Amino acid sequence: AAKCEVVFQKPRYVEKSHRLPFSVVQEWMIKNRPTIESAAAPELLFNVDETSLQPGKAGDEKVAVTIGGTKPSATRPPKLHHCTLILGCSAAGEKVPPALILANLKKEPALPKAAQGAFLGSSESGWINSVLFAEYLTKVFIPHVKEVRATLGIDANATAVLLMDNYAAHTEAVERLTPLLESEHVVILFLLPNSTAFLQPLDRTVNRDFKSLFYRRYEVIEEEMEKAARRKMPA
Repeated sequence: AAKCEVVFQKPRYVEKSHRLPFSVVQEWMIKNRPTIESAAAPELLFNVDETSLQPGKAGDEKVAVTIGGTKPSATRPPKLHHCTLILGCSAAGEKVPPALILANLKKEPALPKAAQGAFLGSSESGWINSVLFAEYLTKVFIPHVKEVRATLGIDANATAVLLMDNYAAHTEAVERLTPLLESEHVVILFLLPNSTAFLQPLDRTVNRDFKSLFYRRYEVIEEEMEKAARRKMPA
């Protein structure tokens, strides 16, 4: 049997090695500029994206890449508490209500008052899937678009544009919801594969800073919980 050679690289290096040439990205921008500019207002031009959260003490993450292959895969330490956060914003800088996907959620907890309007879902792995994303679009995104139109005092049928990467959960959900999206005058524009480092606003702005803040805060809370547990231990 043929042997498979594997090398280990840092995640950021792998990501860069699979980016598209900027000239291809520019061509895509020129081609799709009319669609992007069809949004009736900056408040109706949206980007939605997922980011993975893995609170807990983890070891070093590695990315395995088959030599000559194109699909890197991450290997992580076991027993991490994985969840997925869906974030969204408009070109006007206004947020879209978020969604949190937890793993194996048996009973839906009550959301705190500050999180009202957010979507809480569950999958076996904690990753988003097409069913959950379709539910998010139906229950959160489309109602938000309607609210924005009403707030702006513009036509209820004013065009909204949603930019997303072409992750399978997105494309399958959009395919399922095409009649609804068309009736709600929501135009979906999928970004080029391997172009999000250039084209996805959330990747270039919010996601990295949010995750950094999240993990710093989590570490503080975890440390406080460990100190409290030690104080309760018998001498």
